[in-house]
Amino acid sequence: MQGFKTRAISAVVFVILMAGGILWSYYSYVFLFFILMNLLINEYINILKNVRKPNNVSRFYKPILFTTASVGFIFSTLVNSGAWPLQMMAVPLALLFFIFILELYSNAEAPLRNVAFNVLGIIYIALPIILSQFLISNENNIYDGSLLMGVVVMIWVNDMMAYLVGSRFGKTPLFKRISPKKTWEGSLGGLFGCIVVAVSAYFLVGILNWNDWLGIAGIVFIFGTYGDLVESLMKRNFNIKDSGNFMPGHGGFLDRFDALLFTIPFVVFYLLLFVWN
Repeated sequence: MQGFKTRAISAVVFVILMAGGILWSYYSYVFLFFILMNLLINEYINILKNVRKPNNVSRFYKPILFTTASVGFIFSTLVNSGAWPLQMMAVPLALLFFIFILELYSNAEAPLRNVAFNVLGIIYIALPIILSQFLISNENNIYDGSLLMGVVVMIWVNDMMAYLVGSRFGKTPLFKRISPKKTWEGSLGGLFGCIVVAVSAYFLVGILNWNDWLGIAGIVFIFGTYGDLVESLMKRNFNIKDSGNFMPGHGGFLDRFDALLFTIPFVVFYLLLFVWN
């Protein structure tokens, strides 16, 4: 019972922080996602310490990743607001190549392996966080984070319904080799939850047509599930149970945001292709 209370309290605090940060204002969104991005990168780097041997340049990995990701996020906010031209995004891209240059000075046995791990951190974490800016609106100083919040709620409901339905009715493994506890029955429960959120968002929020909300629900269902499976694959590869312990009873940051990181690029792609063309 004490464990359940701890999980419940930490979940409520988490929801309040996320909803408040996304919905309050543009600046609260920027602050929340900037901090979140760096916390995710920090956790990712800490995980890598378990699978790669220290070398003479190891101490520079974290500063380079933090700097590259932070500059990319800050510059993208300025470009997205119209304050800076798109060409300024060449700066964080240039910083990314210092990851390659650094390994020229390392005494690591497999320097390109270190390059791959570090670049993966930017692609897997920083890029989706940067792309989340396409899911908020700040036109004419009128901020609207309801689209991003809708995606986040879909992911939460997908996870919750998949767990509840899977625990009660789950019999058919979804991907036994990677995540033995996930079932097709649970996944279908998650899909139903996403559809309910999509219909509710159409009537409560608007912004998009009902078919576009349903399209996003399908994307969240498919790629949110894949995001969870990919993170499970990573944890198996790194031989760890949880990515961290920031939320009592819920694991680490990557455990909580794996689906969001995987979903955002595909939602943005869908909107660019079918809604904003």
